[in-house]
Amino acid sequence: MKNVLENAQGCQKIVFLIGPEGDFTPTELSAALKAGFIPVTLGETTLKVDTAAITAVGFARLMFS
Repeated sequence: MKNVLENAQGCQKIVFLIGPEGDFTPTELSAALKAGFIPVTLGETTLKVDTAAITAVGFARLMFS
């Protein structure tokens, strides 16, 4: 995730797609990739969606502050 955010310096907007408990379906993943999303991971630990959202935004804020 760090490398992706480093390359996003100067972007106007960052959008995070956070998968559901069972992960994205292959169709959802394919659509996201076609739309230009870049897959990243927050690590080996499985997080609940609300925790993952807070973690992703917190990490982005840390990178851009």
